Amino acid sequence: MIPAEIQSKHIPYKAPDAEASNANKQLKIINKFAQDFINLSSREELVHYVTQEVVAQTGFVDCVIYLLDVERNILVQTSAFGEKIDEHQNIVDAIEIPVGEGISGYVAENRKPVIVKNTREDERYIFDVVAGQSEICVPIISDDELFGVIDCEHPETNQFNQEHLSFLTTIATMLAARLREWNLMVELEKKRDELSRALSAAETSNKAKTDFFAAISHDLRTPLNAIIGFSELITQEIFGELKNKKYAEYVKDINTSSQHLLNLVNDILDISTLEVNRVDIYCENFDVKEAIKSSLKLLYGLLESKNITLQVDIPDDLPPIYADRHALKKIIINLISNSIKFTRPDGSISISASVSDRAHILKFQDNGIGISETLIGTITEPFTREVADPYCAGQEGTGLGLTIVKALTELHGGELKIYSKQNEGTIVYISLPRPLI
Repeated sequence: MIPAEIQSKHIPYKAPDAEASNANKQLKIINKFAQDFINLSSREELVHYVTQEVVAQTGFVDCVIYLLDVERNILVQTSAFGEKIDEHQNIVDAIEIPVGEGISGYVAENRKPVIVKNTREDERYIFDVVAGQSEICVPIISDDELFGVIDCEHPETNQFNQEHLSFLTTIATMLAARLREWNLMVELEKKRDELSRALSAAETSNKAKTDFFAAISHDLRTPLNAIIGFSELITQEIFGELKNKKYAEYVKDINTSSQHLLNLVNDILDISTLEVNRVDIYCENFDVKEAIKSSLKLLYGLLESKNITLQVDIPDDLPPIYADRHALKKIIINLISNSIKFTRPDGSISISASVSDRAHILKFQDNGIGISETLIGTITEPFTREVADPYCAGQEGTGLGLTIVKALTELHGGELKIYSKQNEGTIVYISLPRPLI
């Protein structure tokens, strides 16, 4: 017999065995949900599972899951069971509730669950399809991020208790964790798509830039080579003496300027192709000393013009270097050219080589004007030049030499290191890996 005091409060009485049985049932449902929800493939499938396979199996007669539309700050009915769905499992007359309105909106806004014993006495209640007389609502929340609410109603008053609240809160917490994970995955996928599109656009832009420079370089180099060739013929007076010596000076200036412009065009083409990784290297074993001697043949005139002493210290027993021969020569020429350019007359430059277990190390040292401390960290960036010393103002160059050296070195898997002090000189180390035997 049910005690009169319990009957008068309209609280359903449960015998201890019944309560234990219900608790075990809920525990089994939660355990099954914990196993299944990882395999659910979409947000819609997940919330449908919660309504149909979780809440519906515990004796609730009605349940609606509202998910938050963040942009509009509105709760949207997304899944349900009971009077809110038809025979095709579609929501009947789906409604939207602004956050802050109704019992569901109140829970969403305050992020705290509520139990309403009698909806007729609660002015927040919003009628929907079939009027319920009691209601329980819990927020779906994870790490203070709101995803929606789970809302259940019952046609009779006073039907929900702390046991129901504990169960729904547990389910809401698990649901929120999975929804948060999905949101992060969606955001990650979105960022990846944006990055992919940006990368594709950058690659297209770089290709267009490289193709443009290649075409322009070809169109410029062809007439420049002709100008250089003809000016050299005139300078050498192959077809007869230039009677006016002023013309000879002009022709020499034309030749010098054309050579400078040709070097500029070549540097720009080199850096544009390196930027888009369109340079292929073909590594082989060869003698470092021979590569250095071959490279220096192009620079002896510049060394003599400034009376700069060059010392080459390469051990005779140094093992062959493994590198791209053409790329290494370009590295050597750029570094020695830089040293000549920024070393005052009667200065000195040295080149040495050594080997470790893992790398060949080339050292280039001069006693030139050096690099300022403010610039040393960015000196390898394109078009960067030292301007702190007035001596630099009269030096020709594009500011691409060290950029090309760094790119070619890294293309080998090597490393470039620069140490410098103003008015004392610069030391550059090129480290190229040795192949594993």
